[in-house]
Amino acid sequence: MSKNGALKMLATLTAAYMKDLPDPTIRLYVNGLADLDDDALAGAAEEMIVKSKFFPTIADLRECAVFRTVPGGRPPSADVAWHEVMTKVATVGAVDRVFPDCMRCDNSRWLLKVDKEGIERVYPCSCSEKSVHSPRPPFSHSMIGTTLDVIGGYNRLCHASERERDTTKKAFLKTYNELTLSIIAKSIHLDSTTRKELSE
Repeated sequence: MSKNGALKMLATLTAAYMKDLPDPTIRLYVNGLADLDDDALAGAAEEMIVKSKFFPTIADLRECAVFRTVPGGRPPSADVAWHEVMTKVATVGAVDRVFPDCMRCDNSRWLLKVDKEGIERVYPCSCSEKSVHSPRPPFSHSMIGTTLDVIGGYNRLCHASERERDTTKKAFLKTYNELTLSIIAKSIHLDSTTRKELSE
């Protein structure tokens, strides 16, 4: 996070695109990018050089740099993500609950206990309360799993009817796009303190 990092990145871009920038434009780029991580910014410049025929804007570089810091990188489009989820539903299906090993009930999940009246009764073992859902099937990006959690979970989708899946698809696409936009918004936003520091 430095002006030097932004200047180095800009030097890389101007060399790659064989373009001279006027001083006011250089200042705009440096002020608009100096708050980002130097490595992420350098990686964003390299990515843009490979992918874009045109000199990238400040917004393009910010978005690319921020997505490089997100686990899994740039998320796929919402439609691609939904297709991946439905492929997992069709090929993997619902995931079972996973219980911790328990010596008290010998992993049966049930215990015989004597109640207050002296009658022996069957009770669920405390290990059953510690059961956890096994991990979802792996997805190509963490945002897919996060979106599924927000809309009710992977297993719920597996057990849903066709009509419920249509409704769930709309909720998934809406939530997924909102999460993506929130990341982009963070990449474009500079708080007032950062703006003041960069302008000095």
